[in-house]
Amino acid sequence: MTETIVAGTWAMRTVAGKATRVLVTEKYSGSARVANGASRAVSDRDSASQAVATQDLRVDLPVAAPMLTDGDEIDVTGSTSDQSLVGLTFEVTGIPDMGQVTAHRYPVKEQT
Repeated sequence: MTETIVAGTWAMRTVAGKATRVLVTEKYSGSARVANGASRAVSDRDSASQAVATQDLRVDLPVAAPMLTDGDEIDVTGSTSDQSLVGLTFEVTGIPDMGQVTAHRYPVKEQT
């Protein structure tokens, strides 16, 4: 796992007169991996008669990490493989793969 993340819930607060996103509840902080979805397939979608290609994103956490829930947010704070990931925020959009797995793979969407 090549990324470092902080996962939990955030809220907007006024700090020194400015709206600031602050961590309310930290659920996990540590190593992770940001990757394309399990199939790594690009799916074609038809949107208003225009072909659109999308790839599902996921964030993989160690199986020993606490469980995240739908709506939790993940901030990428470091990466040894892709510095363009640092500073991105993702929202958990479902439950991870579980059972006999090497990591919990959470479906996510990028926050803008």
